[in-house]
Amino acid sequence: MATGTGSAGSNQNGAVPTGPAGTPGDILTISGPLSINASLPVVDKDFADMMVTTSYDLAVRDAQRPNLILDQFATEKPSNETHNGATRRVFFMDDISEQTTPLLENLDVDSVVISGRYLDLSQREYGVTVARTRLLAAQTMVPFDPVAARKVGWNSARSIDALARTAYTAATLVMKTPSGSNLTGTIGKISPTLSNGSPGYLSTEVLQEGTTMLAEQNAEPFVGEEYVLVVTPRGLQHLKAESQAGGWRDVTMRNPGAGGNDIMRGYVGTYEGVHVVVSRNMTAGKALLFGAEAFAKVFPQVGGFSAYPEPVISPVTDSLRRFAKIGWRWIGGYSIFRPQNVINITHGTVNRALGATNNALGATAYSEA
Repeated sequence: MATGTGSAGSNQNGAVPTGPAGTPGDILTISGPLSINASLPVVDKDFADMMVTTSYDLAVRDAQRPNLILDQFATEKPSNETHNGATRRVFFMDDISEQTTPLLENLDVDSVVISGRYLDLSQREYGVTVARTRLLAAQTMVPFDPVAARKVGWNSARSIDALARTAYTAATLVMKTPSGSNLTGTIGKISPTLSNGSPGYLSTEVLQEGTTMLAEQNAEPFVGEEYVLVVTPRGLQHLKAESQAGGWRDVTMRNPGAGGNDIMRGYVGTYEGVHVVVSRNMTAGKALLFGAEAFAKVFPQVGGFSAYPEPVISPVTDSLRRFAKIGWRWIGGYSIFRPQNVINITHGTVNRALGATNNALGATAYSEA
């Protein structure tokens, strides 16, 4: 037997009974705990201690996940290879310079050199496994294998998205001259700053400058007449906070729905000749502005290999066949392909107040050394 420790509220503060039916010797078997029972009548919770337990929802929820979109922008997939190799070499031939000098009638024309460069695209092997015991399979309340398969599958997608992000946001790309010397291209960048020197905002001016820089490098648009901007949710907020004349809110307010832009719905579509795409898997404070053939992806071109990770159920090889594994594997790699066609944008990670402006753009064009 036990005594409750709870205090009655205003709706239960009448006379205290001595038992369930007014019998002094009666005892109430309760579910408990004692804190939700009064001191009288006397209670007993032995049965509840053994039989009242936590119940479980057998539907296992996943963690909140980012959207994975970066792989689709690797449009170059060199596949016309001579043989299998760890590295895929791609050649770029320079154009002949303009010839505007009139020829003399009695002299032959001089021959010119056709030169170029090449890029080596590396392939590496990636993968992971999850292992369980036979005993776990026999005793777990929730089947383990479906959970493991789902987690392994998601991990494969998120991993190659991260590989793409790392490659796309590189600051430099090393190519080779015909003699094998390094030709290092420094990716164009825009790093806006505020008046106090801290990182600034992703703005209309940033997009205007970035598209101009791409056009000056003869970068073809990604699709149609538009380039692509991949941006974080915070970078998108920076764009939507522009309220001054000519800013996103001002233009969209006067042309609601144009180009997929809508203030009421919070949509940013095509703006300043740029398709705006939000990635929740981009590095904070980073954005990418690019045109066609900006990025490449390589993978083995022989049977049994794929452009994407493949699931693997490992054979059970231990002595008593107790250990089971599931995983994924992939051989491949990502790289910037045409470095002139990419602009790295670095911006602040704090909220942009409506109408707040940058102090300087900090734009640096693509260069080679």
